[in-house]
Amino acid sequence: MNLTLRIFLALLAGLVVGALLPADIGKPLLPVTDAIGNLWLQALQMTIIPLIAGLLFTGIAQSVGQAGGGKVAGRALLAFLALLIFSALWSMIFVPLLLDWWPAPPAAAAAIVANSAGAAPAGDIKIDLGKWLLSLVPANIFDSLAKGDMLPVVTFIAVFALAATRLDDDRRRNLVSLFDAVKDAMLVLVGWIFVIAPLGVFA
Repeated sequence: MNLTLRIFLALLAGLVVGALLPADIGKPLLPVTDAIGNLWLQALQMTIIPLIAGLLFTGIAQSVGQAGGGKVAGRALLAFLALLIFSALWSMIFVPLLLDWWPAPPAAAAAIVANSAGAAPAGDIKIDLGKWLLSLVPANIFDSLAKGDMLPVVTFIAVFALAATRLDDDRRRNLVSLFDAVKDAMLVLVGWIFVIAPLGVFA
């Protein structure tokens, strides 16, 4: 049985057991299952930024070297930025309309608001395009990494990779080798984490 099927069956089993287990039995188990499920999920999440950094850096740095002048990488980076801006604008325009047409259940909306520390009330949310553009460039990349803010992290890595292409061949190859090793190590780690994926998904 392949891993995908095992994860799918674990998901179905978790749904069935969670729905059918009596509350007096299920509630004492919740702290354990919650800890197991969140432990697996956090283990998977911890690999995301290093993996993206390795893939993005090596992809850009190597494509520039192969393209002889960086025109291909430059166009790819511009296309990536254009897609980011398009998807953000699409979400800003159409998600509020979609929520007007198909509002979330009041209980679910109240739970989300209650769990959002410091979030503004739904009626007070305004889109500030200037702040969004500023968020593309991190003032402190380590702060963005700590917060898991993907957009400024991706912007930094992409520009860093382009800057690395201006180094001499030896130093550029050293940086590419470093990020390539990070990427490969993260893929091994992801493989280990997915071995216990059925247990984490079930929990």
